[in-house]
Formats: sequence, C-alpha cells, structure tokens
Amino acid sequence: MTMQKIRDTDLASFHRFISIRLEVGDPALTPEEALDLWRSENPSRAEFAETTAAIQEAIREMEAGDTGLPLDEFDREFRDSHGICAET
Repeated sequence: MTMQKIRDTDLASFHRFISIRLEVGDPALTPEEALDLWRSENPSRAEFAETTAAIQEAIREMEAGDTGLPLDEFDREFRDSHGICAET
C-alpha cells in the first residue's frame, strides 16, 4: 500500500471515529484528546507488531516458569515511582 493510500485510509478511519463519537454524545473532547484516543485505539502497524512481540515474549517467559513480580511488590514500586501514597 502506498503512503498516500495509507494516509487516505487513516483519514477516513479517523473521520468515522469522530462521527461515531459525536453521534453517541461522548463528552466534549478537545481535538488533541480525540486524536490521542483514536491513536490509542488504532495503533500503527509498527506499534501493533511491537506490542504483539512483547506479549508473545511474556507468554514464553510465563511458560518457562517466570512468575513475574508479586502484586504487593509491584504496587509498592509503582506507587514509589509515581509519588502515590500507600492506601491505609
């Protein structure tokens, strides 16, 4: 597919996305918020491939016995790195 066709397809897809949002009465989004939301729901082929590869790698690790990070440890690290106080 040529770059022009990709752009035309993306533009048509974005137009449908915005039309649906307006029809269903979604809360007012700024143009930037609408574009960010569309991009999160319509990743590029490269982003999709990267995400798919990461998920496949995680599955392989899990099948090899990696149990991941315990929830309490993840929670503590996440809260510390984002400046969120622990719930009491």
